[in-house]
Amino acid sequence: GEKQLVSPGDILGDATITEITADRVVLEQLDEHGKAVLIVTVKKGRQKISRLQKMPVQEKVVNAGHGENSKQFGQ
Repeated sequence: GEKQLVSPGDILGDATITEITADRVVLEQLDEHGKAVLIVTVKKGRQKISRLQKMPVQEKVVNAGHGENSKQFGQ
């Protein structure tokens, strides 16, 4: 609840501010899965937080139809 003046490079909790524009604040955060990007926007008085994170590619074996197996990559 306390206001604080911040700028890019400052640390808030476990996240580092990387960008501040008129309509958003971008932060980077490290966690057990690697680096995540948090984007905080405010529109019509409502705050929205989006979290973007690269996930490792997962390999799946799928049936190709004629008893053959093929590999499918993705989530």
